[in-house]
Amino acid sequence: HSQDEKDMQNSFMSKDARQLLLESYRDQVRQLDEWTMVILIEPFVSSDWFKRWQKGLDGSDGVLVLFGKGYKESCKTLNPFKQVPVLMEAESILERKKNDPEFTVIILDPEKADERCMAISSALETGDKELNMRKWTQFVRWHMACRCLLSPQVVMVCAIVFSALLYQLAFASRSA
Repeated sequence: HSQDEKDMQNSFMSKDARQLLLESYRDQVRQLDEWTMVILIEPFVSSDWFKRWQKGLDGSDGVLVLFGKGYKESCKTLNPFKQVPVLMEAESILERKKNDPEFTVIILDPEKADERCMAISSALETGDKELNMRKWTQFVRWHMACRCLLSPQVVMVCAIVFSALLYQLAFASRSA
């Protein structure tokens, strides 16, 4: 692509990208003169998928997040031993935006009528650097925090404290 073109990465759950839905958003970006989409990573690629996705984000000027039902459900996965790909991507997106305020972040929920594929071209044509970012940021940060609270280390500390309290209660009841 040319020097003037900007690249756009994407973050989505496959549940939200059915029936060419993702492709309709990507196509809207491609129709704009100054934007092009980062190449999609094939589904079920090897364990280096995140490194490949991150490389695409690092080389891009913006990101489209399909913040649909599948994305939201995936974020709610509370198993601390299971990585949540969209939360890994969200963390990278938030870090990139913090380090580069000119980085464009477009968050769209395909289930909302005013956030369908035409919304991305409209946002990019008007030069919006953020669209629906506040609500998305609150959502992903909340779920990142919930997962931290359920991390193995926190669970272990809670178990130790709880055991100590039970021991003290048992010892206190024997002394009484």
